Amino acid sequence: MLLLLGLCVALAGWAAGDVNAADVDVHATAASTASANTQKAADVVEQRLRSELRLLLLDLVQSGAFGNVPVERISLDLAMPTERLSTLGVLVDSRSGENAMPGLHVLGTTPGSLAESLGMRAGDIILSCNDISLVGRGNDADGSARAASELRRQFAGLADGAAIRFNVRRGEQVLVFDGIVRTTQIPAVHLRLGEPGPSRAPETAEADRNSTAGCGRISVFDNAPTQRGLHPLKLISIDDRNSPFDGQSNFRVSTGIHTITVAENVDSRYLGFNSRLRDNQGPSRYKSLTIDVKADTTYRLATRIVPEHRNEWRDGAWWEPVVWSESSEACR
Repeated sequence: MLLLLGLCVALAGWAAGDVNAADVDVHATAASTASANTQKAADVVEQRLRSELRLLLLDLVQSGAFGNVPVERISLDLAMPTERLSTLGVLVDSRSGENAMPGLHVLGTTPGSLAESLGMRAGDIILSCNDISLVGRGNDADGSARAASELRRQFAGLADGAAIRFNVRRGEQVLVFDGIVRTTQIPAVHLRLGEPGPSRAPETAEADRNSTAGCGRISVFDNAPTQRGLHPLKLISIDDRNSPFDGQSNFRVSTGIHTITVAENVDSRYLGFNSRLRDNQGPSRYKSLTIDVKADTTYRLATRIVPEHRNEWRDGAWWEPVVWSESSEACR
């Protein structure tokens, strides 16, 4: 690819008009130097990835993360799309809504993070983010503090360079912290552990063949338009398989029919009843929808508030999970 780019640059130079031999030599040398620097950077990245991946795999194996599966039968195909990441870098107590009733308690900050640069520290209580209150939010579907998910939602929705403001209680004082959000783009990842071999069980090999027939993605990333009555939701399971979904919003699945179980995650200000009424329903708050996943298609999910039932909290009639957007995106 680099060679092709160099040839295109050289040909463009000849087509533009007369150039002397010295110009060609200078251009060729510059292209050669850029190519060498690019390759050197790629080599450094590859070496670092290999080293850190080896350490991670060693830790996973030794910690028993793969259970009793023999190493030669471990198989994992992980695909993640290009993502925009912005990290606040604050650790908060999100164990329950009760703990977060006065606001989110700060347990610590990540060195070099935005939170640290703003001056947050352990013992602070975050009262609001960009004038959205985090006080008295109650529980999410899994019992954790709704204020924590609201903070994540608010922060994730900010573009690079956007202003952010926090009201924070420190002792008897209420402090105001102002900052600017900085985001980082990370490339798409396709990682495969293990290789199918003759020693694998026939049904496992068949599953491997099916998985390569095509794939799509399920997305619960919170960008649904609230003006259309669409709101965030939480992923509970895919085909009755629960996973540690924290921190993920896009999930690669094989083509075909899948059952997605979710829980609503609507901000209490959009409800037609007291949010405490829905916070005590436990697993009955879960709902499922079936999606026939097509290859290279991303399905974005959201909670839809049903206008005619917005006050019927007891049986969850006030909401339903929906696929609010489908888009063609390569899935490998």
